[in-house]
Amino acid sequence: HSDTIIRLVVFTTLDGDTCLASGGEDETIKIWKIRPMSLVGTLESQPSCTVCALAVFLHPDGKLCLASGHLNGDISLWDLKRQTLVKAFREHRAPIWSFTTFTQKNGSMCLASGGNVIKIWNVESLELMRELGAPDEKNISYLTTLTCQDGKVCLVSCNGTSTMMIWEEKERLTS
Repeated sequence: HSDTIIRLVVFTTLDGDTCLASGGEDETIKIWKIRPMSLVGTLESQPSCTVCALAVFLHPDGKLCLASGHLNGDISLWDLKRQTLVKAFREHRAPIWSFTTFTQKNGSMCLASGGNVIKIWNVESLELMRELGAPDEKNISYLTTLTCQDGKVCLVSCNGTSTMMIWEEKERLTS
């Protein structure tokens, strides 16, 4: 990278290789193979913007995908094998600082993006399924999932202050 690295995510490819994706202020995402350490490719942020969040997930069609969140509120979905942009869209008015993924009871894969609100997306249709939080809240700096005792998946968020929130979905989810 030619500037500050903001996010890292470690993942295993469908071939079993351990890799690392890094993104930051140089507006690129670098894909690295860990053993032996080598640069596999560079993804250019489109449109050019600082990369603030990264998440890797298995798309329902079998592709290993990378979601990148950007300072301008854009979300980009990438096919990691082909290293191509699948879709880019802007749905947040604030920077995207965190992602998490989970599977609904009906089998649909969801991507939750944290900007100034949490938005939950169906990854196949890219349909916005739900929005959590008020638009005037501070930016969500971290977002993850938690499986509760009753088997429901909850989203856990914090906003860089002393506040942590646990969001429980109305319908039963699986992690």
